[in-house]
Amino acid sequence: MRWIGQHIWNLISRFRSDVYLEDLTTDSSTDILVVDSDGKICKNSGAGDDTSFTVAATTTGTGTTITDGDSLTIAAGTGITTTGTSDGVVTIASTVTDTNTMGSGFTVSATTDSNATTITQGDDLMFTAGTGITCETTADGTVTITNTVSDTNTTYSAGDLLDLATTTFNVDLSELTDGTADVVGSADELVYLDAGSQKRKQIDEIKLGQFNNDQNWTSNTGDITGVTITTDSGGGSAASDAGPGSSDFSILGADGVGVTNSGTTITAVAVPGEIDHDSLLNLASNEHFTMADIDSIGTDGDTLAILSDQLTMSNTTADKPTVTLENTADGTNDAAQLVFKKLRDDNGVEQGQNLGEIWFNGQDSAQNSEDYAYIIAEIDVGTSGQESGLLKLGVANHDGGSGSGLILTGGSANDEIDVTLGLGSQSIVTVPGQINQTGVYAATATSDGSGTGTIPDNVSLITVANGGDVNNIIILPTPVVGKSIRLIAISGNYELRSTDPATIAINGGTDTNAESAVNAIANSTTDCICGPTTSYWICSSHSLVGAQTAIPVAS
Repeated sequence: MRWIGQHIWNLISRFRSDVYLEDLTTDSSTDILVVDSDGKICKNSGAGDDTSFTVAATTTGTGTTITDGDSLTIAAGTGITTTGTSDGVVTIASTVTDTNTMGSGFTVSATTDSNATTITQGDDLMFTAGTGITCETTADGTVTITNTVSDTNTTYSAGDLLDLATTTFNVDLSELTDGTADVVGSADELVYLDAGSQKRKQIDEIKLGQFNNDQNWTSNTGDITGVTITTDSGGGSAASDAGPGSSDFSILGADGVGVTNSGTTITAVAVPGEIDHDSLLNLASNEHFTMADIDSIGTDGDTLAILSDQLTMSNTTADKPTVTLENTADGTNDAAQLVFKKLRDDNGVEQGQNLGEIWFNGQDSAQNSEDYAYIIAEIDVGTSGQESGLLKLGVANHDGGSGSGLILTGGSANDEIDVTLGLGSQSIVTVPGQINQTGVYAATATSDGSGTGTIPDNVSLITVANGGDVNNIIILPTPVVGKSIRLIAISGNYELRSTDPATIAINGGTDTNAESAVNAIANSTTDCICGPTTSYWICSSHSLVGAQTAIPVAS
């Protein structure tokens, strides 16, 4: 019983989702079972019976309508087979194995070439793309040939000396610039055709004989005929033939030179009254090597200008050459002069500008040229109204270098000349006789030592007035080792101070505003000497009876 129940269960379970139709019979019914849109099974009475359909050929685009009850026959053509099955399937197949079947053949020819080639069945036809051509094929056997060349139109324009008419260029020489300057045979050229070829040629390369001698030029030699020569004195005799071959010309003189003729004789003569003697002095270089026994050049009152860079006089005679400037005028102050002028083209004037130089040159033991001494004049001050000069006398000092041992300077005031004697702190000035000092600087003490209370650096003898106050100050000049000054009192006491009391001592004393009190009576003196360095002044006073006393240490 259990087995039966299980079998029934299995049978019923088959129909839960599936429907099985078994042992169906065949009849002429046209009804069929279909599934509708809701998934239900229903009967369709007309679905299996089309009333008509259309058959069309793919090569014509037209077709034939087949209606219910008609018969459709499919016939196989050349290279085609048809087969059918019981279920109504028709199979159409090609029996041709050569896919390139083309009948008996066809002819291929190029449109630009009269030649043609016949392609028969079995032949391969290949299209090859040339320059500017592409060749493409598709799956259906279509061949596409395309021209890839784009036509570019070129525009031409005519430049200088060219004319353009449609597509033709013509040379137009009328556009050349008119030449007005003289022809230069060594530089200018002509353009010509040489047997049809364009060429150019430099003018001075063209031979005269290559031209057509239509003027009957001749290379024959002979006498010139028909010539008239005119000179300063007038025309001379002329040949009787005055035909085409005549050529008249003149031979004339210049200043100082005359030309005369008599018949066929021409004579050049000097005219003394016309000679420019100044011009004759401008002799060319090396034109005259020697001019002996010259006693004089020019006359009294003349000016001789020599424009050469250098004038050299050389002589082997002892104490020669000699340059003598002689004046014979009777005036007291009339004398010969040797003048040095410095006149700049730019009219510039500056301090230290040299005006004239005299150098004394010789040789050393190694035959080197050496400057042993000099005299140089300079401008000290060139300001108009304040002109001051400077004169240096110098010598070579020990190592061949030159230095000035005597310098005269026009000074800072009228009627004053400053003199510098010697060179360097170790130089020695020897005075065989004596020096009379007549110049004295007058100083007046002031409350702070400024103004008249400061002694200038270039004085050594000073008179001192206290200015009515014993506390007024006199300031010493800039210290120079070995410098000595003397102060002569003309009134009472005063204070003495250095230019920098904090660093420059008086008798060993330094301090800010340090000063030494000088007890002075009229005509007593105080002497100060700088040394041993520029940081010291050593000062002492002398009474009228000669007693010497050191002044107080500055404090």
